[in-house]
Amino acid sequence: MPHFTFNRPWPRLFNRRWFRWGVFGLFMSIFISRMIATGGDLLAIGGVFVNMCVVTSLIAIPLGIATRPRAWCSVCPMGTLQESLGKLGQRHARAKRKTS
Repeated sequence: MPHFTFNRPWPRLFNRRWFRWGVFGLFMSIFISRMIATGGDLLAIGGVFVNMCVVTSLIAIPLGIATRPRAWCSVCPMGTLQESLGKLGQRHARAKRKTS
C-alpha cells in the first residue's frame, strides 16, 4: 500500500470516539443479524466471516489509497474494541497495584 497512496491525512472524523463506536455498532449489528440468519449452517457461518473480510477489504483499500495506508485501522471495529479493552485492563492493573 505505501507505494500507491496519496499520503494525505485521514479525516478528523475518524478520530472521534462516537464515530468509531458507531462503525463498531454497525458492523456488529450486521454480523449478529447475519449469524442469526444462518440458522446454524456451518457453510453459511463461514460465508458470513468471508463476507465481512471482503467488505472490510473493499473499504480499507480505497481508503488507504486516498489517504494513508493504515487509515482503516483508525476506525476498524476490532481495533476500537481492542483499544478499549486494553485501556480497561491497564486501569484494572493500576487499581490492583494501588490496593496491594
